[in-house]
Amino acid sequence: MGEHIRKGTDTLTELLTDVLQFTRLESGRVQTSSETVDVAQLVQESVEQHRKNVPEGVQLAVKEGTPGVIVMADKVRMGEILHQYINNALRHTKQGSVDVGWDYQPENGEVLIHVKDTGCGIAAEKQPKVFSLFWKEDEFAPGIGIGLTLVKKYAELMGGKLFFSSRYGEGCDFGVLFPARLRS
Repeated sequence: MGEHIRKGTDTLTELLTDVLQFTRLESGRVQTSSETVDVAQLVQESVEQHRKNVPEGVQLAVKEGTPGVIVMADKVRMGEILHQYINNALRHTKQGSVDVGWDYQPENGEVLIHVKDTGCGIAAEKQPKVFSLFWKEDEFAPGIGIGLTLVKKYAELMGGKLFFSSRYGEGCDFGVLFPARLRS
């Protein structure tokens, strides 16, 4: 009973936080900072924060990319992007894996930070709406459809580009692309 109440409280708190963040974003009251962010550290910390929420039958893992990749961005907002991506992946993956990693592209000076899952995936005809406000793949699933809209807004504020691919029944790969370099 206590665990059920804790989960309900956590869900409600997260929903209220998302609504407040969206309201702040829409009113132009969200400030971003620019600091050196170690991508490996950010990914590790984000994954560790979600370990307690991994459903039975699902593995949450870090897929390490090139070491020493850094970006100049707002670490808190980048963490929020990963939080939304990981949270959604865990929610929609009943069996299999959720992998969080990064791919450094030295020829472009960019890094793709992404979350790939083996969940239910999203049908092709629904994919164009995935970052739209209040859109949900499953209307009966928890949440209100603000999380991926927040991701889009945060990425835009920091000059990032969104990445998304999915095959229905096979899972999703959500990511964000940022200018990056190797630590000197």
